[in-house]
Amino acid sequence: MKTLKQKLKEYGLKIALAVSTLLLTLYWLYRLVKPAPNETQRVKEVFADLSIRTKEAETLGRLQKEKIKAVKDIYTKQLEATKEIEDRDDRLAALIRLRKELD
Repeated sequence: MKTLKQKLKEYGLKIALAVSTLLLTLYWLYRLVKPAPNETQRVKEVFADLSIRTKEAETLGRLQKEKIKAVKDIYTKQLEATKEIEDRDDRLAALIRLRKELD
């Protein structure tokens, strides 16, 4: 029967390789499960940036909608004002001017 010392000499490289493989596997699993703190911080920054950009886009859309509504109201009032003109040629000239302003 071989002694422990002889077995260590014979299987030493295999044991060292197995232990190092086991340690590296455990370290890899630890890194896989544990989230990195700076990555979570980066994700928070991205979400904050996205929420800011979303609010900005909503505000710009609302302003654009209000601007279109204001322009529509102005030209509707001008169109109503042209209906009060009784002379046909003057009304036609006013409508042509209004059309040119729209373009």
